[in-house]
Amino acid sequence: MGLPGLSGFVAEMTVFMGSWENPGLFHRIATIAACMSIVVTAVYILRAISQTAMGPLKPGYENLKDANWNEKVAAIILIAGIIAIGVAPFWLNDLVSPATEIIMKKLEAVHTAF
Repeated sequence: MGLPGLSGFVAEMTVFMGSWENPGLFHRIATIAACMSIVVTAVYILRAISQTAMGPLKPGYENLKDANWNEKVAAIILIAGIIAIGVAPFWLNDLVSPATEIIMKKLEAVHTAF
């Protein structure tokens, strides 16, 4: 679910903007359909979270203990990365861009050869 400020939002918007720039009618309709599917995705993810993480405890799970310190540190590092990419995605883009340009040039050369 691509919430603004998180890495999933940056990924979704990049795909939607790139597909919308294609002038073909098929690409425009597909982009609109994909954008509308965001609502469906939000509904089923939020529903799944509410059924698994919220509400009363089910029998047999009363004795579970909280996360250990190393599990908490791992979660904090992952969350920090997700937020960092979501808030300022351009640092990652600048880091990856030179390598992707090389790959795209090689793919373009292969494509034009056939």
